[in-house]
Amino acid sequence: MIRNINRTENTEQQHVLSWRRVKFKSKFYTCNHHIAKNVTDLFGLINMYFSNVGLPLIVFISVIGNTLNIILLGRYNMRKHACTLYFIALSLNNLLYSTTILVVGLLDDGYQIRIRIRSALSSKLVTYFGTVLSILSAAFLVLTSIDRWWMSLERRVFTNVRTAKQLIFVITISFSILFIISFIAADLYNSDIVGCRIQGSSAFVQANGWKKAERKMLKEHDLVRLN
Repeated sequence: MIRNINRTENTEQQHVLSWRRVKFKSKFYTCNHHIAKNVTDLFGLINMYFSNVGLPLIVFISVIGNTLNIILLGRYNMRKHACTLYFIALSLNNLLYSTTILVVGLLDDGYQIRIRIRSALSSKLVTYFGTVLSILSAAFLVLTSIDRWWMSLERRVFTNVRTAKQLIFVITISFSILFIISFIAADLYNSDIVGCRIQGSSAFVQANGWKKAERKMLKEHDLVRLN
């Protein structure tokens, strides 16, 4: 009889301990979930405020800097060097990128004016010019580096104005034709969060779609809290 009572008491104690462990784990996981959610909300708000404040500042500085580069390097005595022509081409390219693609991104992320998803044509144009201008910026930097390296050699065939003009023209035309595929493949997709993307880029949707969804939820949460 005493043994049965002891067994019953031990069983009850084990149940109580098990219940306390489960309760502790539940509170622990709930606490971690709230901490992770708060951190995610914080980074989301930082990203949203950066889009509203940081992007206009970047666009302004880029426009001023590239315009000054074009004015200063465009003087006659400066245009006699091949390296200067590469920098002028780079500044023109970056100026065009800042006043088009960056402005579209600013309106999209900062003010919810989504130009790229208004029509299939706008989606294709933004995707095409964003791709081409980004590639050309890197290409002109590579040409500038090659020109500086070639200056250290005895035979400076590459570092002349005529060759620089030819290379700038050929590379611009080549990349413009090569990346027409991005214009053809880009389209509107109302079924996902990104909206405007190249066909078959599911990885892009998975990597970037959650950012737009999170930003949208944060703005709705702020509106509800203000009301």
